Amino acid sequence: MNVPQAADHLRISKTSARKLVERQAIPAVRTWRLRRVRDDEPGETLRAMGNNT
Repeated sequence: MNVPQAADHLRISKTSARKLVERQAIPAVRTWRLRRVRDDEPGETLRAMGNNT
């Protein structure tokens, strides 16, 4: 999924999701200009941060 989709999944703003990706809190792969996040990564990131959704 792309970063805006991950933001929707996490129920956070797109800007916050981009910042998490830049800080490498959410692992992402860059392909050309796009950043892709694995489908299972956002949920695991929330658990690691202590937020249960």
